[in-house]
Amino acid sequence: MTDEFDLILEPEGDYALLDFGGGRRLERWGEYLVDRPDRAARGRPARERWTPDWQFVGDQKGGHWRAARPGLPRQWRVRLGDFHVRVALGPHGSVGVKPRALLAAAWARARLEGCYHLDEIRVLNLFAGSGLVTRACVAAGADVVHVDGSERLIALAREEVHSPQVEWVHEDAMTWVEGALRRGERFDLLMLSPPYFGRGPHGKVWDTECDMAHLMKKLPALVSETCRGIWLGGDEEGWSAASLARLLRDALPGRTLETHHLAIRCADGRLLASGVAACWFDESDDAWMGADRPPLDAARMEERLDVPLDPVLSSRRTAGGIARELAGFEREQQEFVLHWVNVIAHTNAEMAYQFAAASPRALRLMDRDGVEGWLIAAMDAYDRTGLYAGIEALQKVEEYAALQARRQSGLALEKVVNVLEAFVHGLNGRRLAIEAGEVPWTDTETLYLPPLLDRYPERETNFRLYEAMALHLWAQTWYGTWREDPAARADQSPWPERYLRLFHALETARLDACIARDLPGMAREMAALRAGHAWPAAWAGALADVARPGATVETVHDWLPRLLELDETPAPLPYQGELRPQEVARVRAARIEADRRRFRLMLLRMEEELRRRLEQARGETEPREAGETPPRNPLERFELKRPDEAVPPEDLVDAWEITLDGKPIPPPEEARAVMASILQDLGEIPDTYLHAAGEGPYDPDLELPQPSPEDVWKGAYHEEGAFHYNEWDYERQHYRKHWAVLRELDVQPVHDGFVEETVRRYSGVVKHLRRTFEALRGEDRLLKKQPHGDDIDLDAVVEAWADSHAGMEMSDRLFTKMHKLERNIAVLFMVDMSGSTKGWINDAEREALVLLCEALETLGDRYAIYGFSGTTRKRCEVYRIKRFDEPYDEAVRARISGIRPRDYTRMGVAIRHLSRLLAEVEAKTRLLITLSDGKPDDLDNYRGAYGIEDTRMALIEAKREGIHPYCITIDTEAMDYLPHMYGPVNYTVIDEVRKLPLKVSDIYRRLTT
Repeated sequence: MTDEFDLILEPEGDYALLDFGGGRRLERWGEYLVDRPDRAARGRPARERWTPDWQFVGDQKGGHWRAARPGLPRQWRVRLGDFHVRVALGPHGSVGVKPRALLAAAWARARLEGCYHLDEIRVLNLFAGSGLVTRACVAAGADVVHVDGSERLIALAREEVHSPQVEWVHEDAMTWVEGALRRGERFDLLMLSPPYFGRGPHGKVWDTECDMAHLMKKLPALVSETCRGIWLGGDEEGWSAASLARLLRDALPGRTLETHHLAIRCADGRLLASGVAACWFDESDDAWMGADRPPLDAARMEERLDVPLDPVLSSRRTAGGIARELAGFEREQQEFVLHWVNVIAHTNAEMAYQFAAASPRALRLMDRDGVEGWLIAAMDAYDRTGLYAGIEALQKVEEYAALQARRQSGLALEKVVNVLEAFVHGLNGRRLAIEAGEVPWTDTETLYLPPLLDRYPERETNFRLYEAMALHLWAQTWYGTWREDPAARADQSPWPERYLRLFHALETARLDACIARDLPGMAREMAALRAGHAWPAAWAGALADVARPGATVETVHDWLPRLLELDETPAPLPYQGELRPQEVARVRAARIEADRRRFRLMLLRMEEELRRRLEQARGETEPREAGETPPRNPLERFELKRPDEAVPPEDLVDAWEITLDGKPIPPPEEARAVMASILQDLGEIPDTYLHAAGEGPYDPDLELPQPSPEDVWKGAYHEEGAFHYNEWDYERQHYRKHWAVLRELDVQPVHDGFVEETVRRYSGVVKHLRRTFEALRGEDRLLKKQPHGDDIDLDAVVEAWADSHAGMEMSDRLFTKMHKLERNIAVLFMVDMSGSTKGWINDAEREALVLLCEALETLGDRYAIYGFSGTTRKRCEVYRIKRFDEPYDEAVRARISGIRPRDYTRMGVAIRHLSRLLAEVEAKTRLLITLSDGKPDDLDNYRGAYGIEDTRMALIEAKREGIHPYCITIDTEAMDYLPHMYGPVNYTVIDEVRKLPLKVSDIYRRLTT
């Protein structure tokens, strides 16, 4: 039995356990011996006869204390550990002090040591007893709320603790907890030692069987963001340690859980069980994760594993074998495994089991960082593909360990991927993503690079190789490698595979020449990487031809029949990689078709907008008469004029001219982006893009199929054309790759006069806002020390005279002039459309947007409005209300009127998507302003710390892109989480919904001046 106990109280000060057995225990409390009942005291006593000073004996009234001789005190003081306490003989054999409380006090003190980063530490000691734990916490510098239902124990504790740091509460536990929740109290450490059965001061009964689950449900709301841990203790006859741990895990998943069996060491060496405990804490805290703790034995290890792995264990499948293997490791390694088992079990218990089973092998092969990397890679595979892929990755621990060994001398892609992406995004063309792949290759939308490079001994040289690989793959997308499918040409050759190898080699030479002309600095680095590479002498003519400025991919194909006749094949260059024509063809075909539809739709929108403006200018506001037929195809009014001469790829969009009825029109930014994508793929915009297919009346809706908002997520449609975003998992401290699926939808317009009624109701406010914003638009700034100006700068004249008098040259900057400030601001408003915004909140949001739009139209700042909502990670939605290039017209007003509450608030993915849209706008200042009524929340565990931490990470990513986030909320509890998410000054809490319309415009004015 000795092995099952891990927290043991040794003889302390004036206390010792002398003997136990037969349901009783004999203790020394100072100078007196006490004999009292204890149901845990099983077996036979070691002594034949006890001679106590005090003995508790049973009777019909519940029992009484019997003294061995007259005059013995019923209360006396003893030293227990570091404390002096009062022993007070009480009912049912109690002495006012529980020795096991010393173990809880030691745990609490260890958790509080080193908390110097916290200005104030608050501890809740619930069912506090005689106050040993309270005294330990006060000694560690904490403020303690001491709650107990026994007036006698409260009095005993107050005699021992004379400190203003303690708030004494004589109250029923649940009554006090409910009041604390109403007051919004939070604690940094919670110590709970509930009795199995008890009664409070107002007669309210505490019954563990009924009340413990109720208490656990309320526990998360009492925990602060900086919480150091929770101790949940109990008697062995009421609870097992594992069952207490399950209660904590269900209430507060995601931290380390430890189970403990408490005991008191008897004078003869035996151990008397003294209860159980479960502890919840962050294993990364050094205060409790000391390296000097002894390893867990197999039995304790199995018990700890049983808690998180319970859903996948059975009588035939236990954690015993895993526990026996892990018992041979150091305690720090054991705790590391247990921590990650708990974290993974929150996602999938089977993955947690497989990790635990493979962890002994992993720990023998790698250090902790390596094991963590292997696990995260497996969890990424699970997130992307499912359980079988995740298990397969876990089983390949030896392969990963070999890769990890190479990492010690090489360079991992994950260490430099952000730098490489920033480098590639600074080049011309569409925005390309970077992901890990076995070899370098591209599908024209993603660049795949090896996860590790160790070709060279120096990390710097390996990084230059990464740059060269990325640049070479980008060059394939920019200089036209894929404008004609090389696989189709290869199929016409007698040697298709050799054709592709030779094509790749010669095309690489052409791309190197293009890079040398446009990016000479990078070309020099690439030349250093290919030092020593020799081309076949017979290739000299081909190499010279493809290196000339006018060479295209067609030039390469023209040379291949002659090169195929030669026996020589050049060795691949270090950065050359592979060609995968089938993957490129699939991705490229889908993009070309989507771009064709988008381009035609953009032209239709341009035609509709010009026609609407012309009708407004002529005063033709009436709808088209029923007998008047629209043009058969509005696209036929457009014409595309090609450039007369060859132009560089980066100037192609400007070189192509769009005319409507013979008059040139400038395409909006969105249309230019589509044109750039088409030209990058095809080198031209085909005439067929302006022709309708087939006979019959023209239907613009056929250009871009738009499923209804209700049908958009049915079947597999949600994966087509959707955006995939990473999501931050704070428990893993890594991203879940491509986790959230998001689509852009349009708000269904509603023509109900809401906007007009809002403008009428707030007419005075609208006039005031317009005057205020007009003043901002015309604001001038006085510039001093100018070489020319409107007036003399007296300060500058005095300074210049002093310089001259001192023998220095006099400055000619002696004037002042007024300079009109140029506003270069783009703002995107992100509007919460979750279900909680129904009623007045929805009305207030819409009214605020109306007033804001009326004011911004006066100011002239570029702005866009998008709503966001969704249900689970698979169905995230942003709703277009107003795009940046869209005027504030009747269509936008109808969409504002159509804003309705929808589902949940998954904020992180919406912030990432809208930040991406905002980052594409050229502006000196970019603002992302969120209007919300609450914290992040969704069905699939996207709530609490997980949702807050993902949102915070998304905001950090936005700031890295030069975007300034700000939040306006009406959530009265926002102070609990907004400072952590947005920072201390980047939010405003509005205390009343009705103030929202008036406040939003005022806040925007203050943010932009």
